[in-house]
Order: sequence, then C-alpha cells, then structure tokens
Amino acid sequence: MKFPLSMTRDYVRHWGVAQATREFIQNAIDSEAAFEWELEGDTFLVTSKGVELDRRTLLLGATSKADDPSSIGSFGEGYKIAMLVLCREGKEVKVYNGTREWTPMFQWSQDFNDDVLVVDEVEGSNDYGGLTFSVSGLTYSEIKQVQESCLFMHDPIPPDEVHDTCNGRILLNQKYAGCLYVNGLFVSTTQMAYGYDFEPHALKLERDRKTVSGWDLAWAVKDMWAHTNCWDYIADMIQRKVPDAQHFRYGCYRELRDKCHENLIQSHGADAVVATSQQELETYKSKGFSNVILTNDEFAEQVRAAVSYVEVAPDPDPKPAEVLREFYDNHKTMFDPTMCADFNKIIDIAENNWENA
Repeated sequence: MKFPLSMTRDYVRHWGVAQATREFIQNAIDSEAAFEWELEGDTFLVTSKGVELDRRTLLLGATSKADDPSSIGSFGEGYKIAMLVLCREGKEVKVYNGTREWTPMFQWSQDFNDDVLVVDEVEGSNDYGGLTFSVSGLTYSEIKQVQESCLFMHDPIPPDEVHDTCNGRILLNQKYAGCLYVNGLFVSTTQMAYGYDFEPHALKLERDRKTVSGWDLAWAVKDMWAHTNCWDYIADMIQRKVPDAQHFRYGCYRELRDKCHENLIQSHGADAVVATSQQELETYKSKGFSNVILTNDEFAEQVRAAVSYVEVAPDPDPKPAEVLREFYDNHKTMFDPTMCADFNKIIDIAENNWENA
C-alpha cells in the first residue's frame, strides 16, 4: 500500500542530514518510551519500544503531541519532513512501525506533474520492537553531527558540572558554553556564558525549533538560575555583567539584593555607594561622598534595593567664616571693642572672599 504525501522534493531545502535525523531523535525523546539508539556501520537507528504510529500521522498537521507540554514537537510535520530530506540526500530510510514497514521514496505524480514523497507500507517482522527509525548511508561526519546534536548521545555529564532545576539543567562545563538545548536536543548557540538544557514547558521555541526569542531565553535563564538559590554566584555574575544574569532586575529576590550589597562592602567598604555613570559619580562626590563605586545598572539596582544599603552623606567641612564666627562667639568676652571690630572684619573677609575663591 502506498501513501502519497503532498510535499515536493525541494520542501525545506535548507535542511540537511543532521537536521532531518534530529527529528527522528526528537520523536523518540518525546515518546513515553526510554530513549534507545545504536549505530550499525553507516546505519543509525533510534527506537521507542512499545510505541506505534497511526497511519493518520502521515498527514501534515496530524500529531498526538499538540497539547503535551513535555514534548518539543507539536506541529505534526517533523518526521514526515525528515523522511523527505533524507531521501533527497540519497539516504535509505526505513520505519519499522509495529508489524508494518514504511519505506519513503520519491515518485512521479501525474496529478501534480512533479515528484512527491510516497510512503510504501508492507507487512513484515520487526526485530526492534515498537517504533524504529533507521537511516543508512551516513558518512562519518554526518554521524558525528547527529551525535553532537543530542545530549543523550554524549558521555554522562558529571554531577558537579550541572545545576538541576525544575525547568531544566545548567551546564557548567565550558565546552557547553553558549549551547542551548531543549529536552536534550541542540537548538542553537547563544551569547550566554553557560550551556542550558531546558524542559520543553520552560522555553517556547519558534516553529523551526532552531530559534527562540532573545527576551524569552534571557527570562527563562534567569528563572533557572533563581531556582538554584546560588545567590552568591548570581551576585558575582551580575557584578561582572554576565549576560546570563541580565534579567534579575525584574524579580524580587531579597537574598540576591543582600548578597550584592555584601559583595560591595567586602570589596569597597561599608561606606561605599554605587553610581552607574560618570555624571552620577561626580554628583555624589559634590555632595560629600568620598567612596563612590562606578558599576553597571543591574548591580546598582540590586544594591540599592537591599534593606541594609543606606546612603548617608558625610557632614561637609565647615566653611572658614563659620569656624571664625564660632571662635568669636566663644571668646568675645575676652576681647576689647577694637579687637571685636577687627575680628568681625576678618569674618566678613572670609565670607566674601575666601569662600568664593
């Protein structure tokens, strides 16, 4: 039995072998079965035991994952597009689906006057059990790309190199710096200082599953770090203006505010005040503050919000005329009239000349 799909050979022409094979991996990860994969020479296989695909899923848009927050895919396109791309790239694709075997291929359509993707179904034995996607004819480079795209195909990450949270994992090893994953699958590189592997519910991907809103990513990263309660580490990132901590200004985290102020005191003393520009720094100094620290907006906002942070300007140095007048008031009974007159002249000179010099 043959099932023609209304997709031309050139559909999603920007996809390659690794991108297409990644869709099979995603399908397996999204299933309830344990993720299983293996390599047999130039053949890559990924299996979901106990899972079968209904023929209806061959329709574009048909999916069982649309309302599943634990799944990445939800548009009903992924594995169909993957079969098309891999056939276009000259790879042999087999789908062992329960007792049925699907083989995608291109065939000429008289109705459309073009090649279309056709899935040929035959009854057969399934040595793998459940649902298995098989891709043959992969080069060493393509296999390496496929393995790199999935954290489940890497060596296990040591526990001390990971922060586990309810929204996913922070990958501390610098080999993952700037790498964004969702549910273990590589999405894109970012400007972040660390790697992140999000649970699907915690980060919304664009339809191509290779891009994400910059604002959404920064917010999700902030939430993930907040769940670690590593306030000393987060305060240090904010002070160093690490991009991973850029959205903490939009949250009320008392522990973080206190830790930022504590860091300021440890580095610059208890009388330190923060300024975010040279102009602001000069303003503070004109008011008598001597220990003014120039820092970034995010760190300054955290410090200023700390309960323990108080800006108290030191008493200004008394003016010469004030010192002289205080001395005169305390000792004028000891002066004769001439001395009093002369001393008052000196005070006038101080007020009119010395303080304006």
